[in-house]
Parts: sequence; structure tokens; C-alpha cells
Amino acid sequence: MKKHLIGRSVVIAGFGVTFLFVLFWTCFAKNQADHWQVLQYPNGMVQIRNKPGWYPTYFSRITTYPRMISVYGTKDSRPESPGDDSVKSWFNDGGTADISWVVRVTTPCPTEEEEDDAQLMETMVQKQREFHRQFTGNVVNAKIAVRSAVRNVIQQTGPIMSST
Repeated sequence: MKKHLIGRSVVIAGFGVTFLFVLFWTCFAKNQADHWQVLQYPNGMVQIRNKPGWYPTYFSRITTYPRMISVYGTKDSRPESPGDDSVKSWFNDGGTADISWVVRVTTPCPTEEEEDDAQLMETMVQKQREFHRQFTGNVVNAKIAVRSAVRNVIQQTGPIMSST
């Protein structure tokens, strides 16, 4: 009889620990120092989180953005640019080139000085919200926009230069 109660207690304790573990992972989230987050709560309120650490989520939807995005456009295949993402450019003397490029873009995030100034922080939070709205929580959309802008710049400035 006592073995049966001990076995039952172990099973109940196991379920209890599992429940607490699941509750912790659904009610708390961690923000890394090299990221910022947008939290949208079930009541519709939106909050921006810039500082690292563990936070209660209150069942919010969390979108995490890196502070820096690297975009690659290379002719040779590499993990960051598996296809031929180079830009073909025409020069004023008739020459052409396939130009490989790499760009690092800073997403809107406050500096340490801005974090101390409430007015600057409000401006930065508005920029972060607009970034979130434009790219719909997907960093790939931001990379596509950067890739398009770089392609346009290279193709428009090529005719000003010569290939020699």
C-alpha cells in the first residue's frame, strides 16, 4: 500500500514540476543585450523592450529584432548568400561587372545617452514601432528592403564611373 502511495506521489510531483516549468516559459521571456523586443499584449497595448534580462510576458506576443542586420550579396555561394546575389553594373565606357557587397544595418535602438533622456526615448520608441509596422515582425522583410536599395544604388552610380 505504501509503495503505491509513493509511486502516486512521484507521478503527481512530476506533473507539478512539468506544470511549473511550462508556466514559467509561457509567463516569462528573456531579452538579449544585442536585441530589442516588441510586446503586444492581449488587450492590444504595445510595449517596446530595449534592456536585457528576464521579464514577465503576461501572455503577450513577442517579436524580437537584432540591433544589427547583416545583408550579403555575393557572386560566390556562401551560407549568408547561397545564390548569385551580386549586382550587375554597367559603366560609362561600356564595361560591366558583377559586384559583390556586404552591408550592416543598425535597426532603430537607443544609445546609452538616449536611454537617460525621456524625450529622446519617446522618439526612439516611435521609430521602433514604425520599423515593426513596416516590416511586420519579419527581419527577412528588412533584408529584402536593404537588398533592393543597395541594388538600386549600385546600378545608378555605375554609369558615372569607368571600368578602367
